[in-house]
Amino acid sequence: TATALSTECGMEFYVLEVCIALVFTFPVMMVPVYEIVERNLACSESFEKNVSPANYSYVFRVIRACIVCVVAFIAVSVPGFADFISLIGSLCCGVLAFVVPSLCHLSLFGSELG
Repeated sequence: TATALSTECGMEFYVLEVCIALVFTFPVMMVPVYEIVERNLACSESFEKNVSPANYSYVFRVIRACIVCVVAFIAVSVPGFADFISLIGSLCCGVLAFVVPSLCHLSLFGSELG
């Protein structure tokens, strides 16, 4: 059973690595969301009147923390959310891997191809 023990330890280490990777990639994946929310909020008149420019960074940090909490709440409370996200991810990754590069190539070099 030495191999079973080493396999179990290896699997636990792999799960730990995946969890660490998710923790560090989540903020990077959320950057577009943060930018959209912050840009729309900074353009609003009520935000400009009520928040001084010196406090913008603090307000945006609180907003980012709230966004993370909302996303975490949705992920935990919606049943079957992981399956839905897996489906969306698999569909989008295929498009991003095969269709988008071809379209970029056609738009850049389309006149030379044909």
